[in-house]
Amino acid sequence: MITAFQHFVRERRDVALIMAGLPPKVSNLLRDDSVSFLRRAFQHHLEAIDESEVRFSMKKTIELAGRTIEKDALDLAAKNTKGFPFMIQLIGYQIWRQHPEEKVISFEDAQEGVVLAQSDLERMVLDITYRELSEKDVAFLAAMLEDVEYSRISDISTRMNVSPKYAGIYRKRLIEQGIISSWGYGKVAFSLPMFREYVQNRL
Repeated sequence: MITAFQHFVRERRDVALIMAGLPPKVSNLLRDDSVSFLRRAFQHHLEAIDESEVRFSMKKTIELAGRTIEKDALDLAAKNTKGFPFMIQLIGYQIWRQHPEEKVISFEDAQEGVVLAQSDLERMVLDITYRELSEKDVAFLAAMLEDVEYSRISDISTRMNVSPKYAGIYRKRLIEQGIISSWGYGKVAFSLPMFREYVQNRL
């Protein structure tokens, strides 16, 4: 697809290319010299979507397709997306396919769908993301596990027994991969859903 796009550009055709991807994969792609033109492209980073908006969009999508969903089921599904766009897709897909012949998506359908979506996320995103981390990346994340909501870079560097400047190198790497995000000056927090729990289990 990218090769075809480049040919169209060379031929001066009126063409646009829109692509979407998970942060770790986008970060790896942008380091590939063969697609250097992507580094000049406009990038839009999707933030976590408000739970009320998730609930509304899920309900609307289900109803437009001719079905309905129980309120408790909708609440459970929306809450477990944690506002993560990809998780919205996974949970929506899984709750829909439990009993597609039924007019109403039940709470039990939502429960099963959430479990399956979490398994999908682990297999499709978390496992791969963790395998691509360096030892120092993991050490940085392990140092964050001692905190609840956010971590201070000064505390992380102390726990890693390195300077704040050195810890900052891994802060930048992990932010670029979409695993953590800035939480104000000198602070960071996990941003990839379920990854905190995943790292805890792996360690």
